[in-house]
Amino acid sequence: HSSMAIDNDDGSCFYDTHHNVFISGLSDLTYGGYSLKSDFGGHSNFHHHNLDLFWSRGFHIGIADGGQLNGFADGYYENYLYLVEDGDYGKGQACKGSEGETIVYGNTVWSPTGNITECEMSLARYQKLGGDPGTKGEPYPSDDTILALAREILQLE
Repeated sequence: HSSMAIDNDDGSCFYDTHHNVFISGLSDLTYGGYSLKSDFGGHSNFHHHNLDLFWSRGFHIGIADGGQLNGFADGYYENYLYLVEDGDYGKGQACKGSEGETIVYGNTVWSPTGNITECEMSLARYQKLGGDPGTKGEPYPSDDTILALAREILQLE
């Protein structure tokens, strides 16, 4: 069991992770950690056009170790994310207007009710402030929808 799909830390940079299906392993009936993790000097890592299934959060950006600088931020965009619960779909990111603002946009985030938060506020409020354009929270889709997306992303059709 891994707590993340991609662990970009200890200086990892310039990864362009795309068109994958990442499935978290379950442990004690809880979902996994983060599909993208970047901290301890990791920066400029881009996670996009992926299908992230059964994660606690889509991403974790470590700001405790000094954060990221403008022009060297990580990105989590144009992904499909299936969360175990409503609430924050990311953790630790630099919010709108902050140094090294995390690049987030265009994600589809599924949770039990589709009630998603970001930067300690509702997604709708955060978007009114100019953050995370195009991202939407939705209730869980059908299994057929998920399987069709997996086939499309992996170019199996």
